Order: sequence, then C-alpha cells, then structure tokens
Amino acid sequence: MTKPRFWRISKSAANWYQHLPTDLQPLGSLQPRTGDGIVIGDIDDASQLILVAHVGVFERLLDEAKLMQVNWRPAHFVLEPTPQGARYWRDRDSFRFDDDVAYRYQLSENFAACFDDFDWTMNRRRFANE
Repeated sequence: MTKPRFWRISKSAANWYQHLPTDLQPLGSLQPRTGDGIVIGDIDDASQLILVAHVGVFERLLDEAKLMQVNWRPAHFVLEPTPQGARYWRDRDSFRFDDDVAYRYQLSENFAACFDDFDWTMNRRRFANE
C-alpha cells in the first residue's frame, strides 16, 4: 500500500464548501488518487496559523469526467506553517502537501482523530468500498 498523500483546497475555491456534498464534484486542478486526504482550510492573516475546518478522503474519482467524491468529516485543528509555507496558503487555492510537510503537520494523525479511526493510515482505502 502506498502512503497517503494530502491535498489542500481553500474555502473560497470550494464553491460547494457550505454544503460538503457527497455527490460528485469537479476536481479542478487536483490530481488525487483514491484514498488520498484533502484539507479545507485557510490562513488567518492575524495569527499566520491555518484553521482547518474539514478533512476528507477521496473515495471515487472519475478521471475521464474530472469528478471526485469525498467522504468528509468536520475538523478543528490548527497548522503552523513556516514563513515559506504560509506563502503557499496565501497564494494558491489548492496544492499537494510535500510528504515532509504532511509528516510535520501530523496529517495522518489528525485524519485518524477526525475519522475516529486510529488505524486510518492503514484503513483509508476502505472508504472507497463503503
């Protein structure tokens, strides 16, 4: 099994954000694999911290139609980017986390807590089969 990859999308770029749909949504510029994680969050200009509102796991991808289906969970955790990392959060609506950054942010552990599944890293692909 490959290790999880993580993606970020801003609240403003997720025009469907208020409804957190379970139906298929456009992928936009993301290129995830089934089982990858996604974070919805934005940088707080005053504190320079990232306020994460929701996390999800890509359950279903239709590459030919550029659509995705995500299993969403509410999230309430904070990430502290480096000054260089904060630039990504301010300047880009979406991006893939570098593996080292995902590890430093403890994204696997945060996802495990949000999904109430402390074996999340090993079990994340099960969501695609539910």
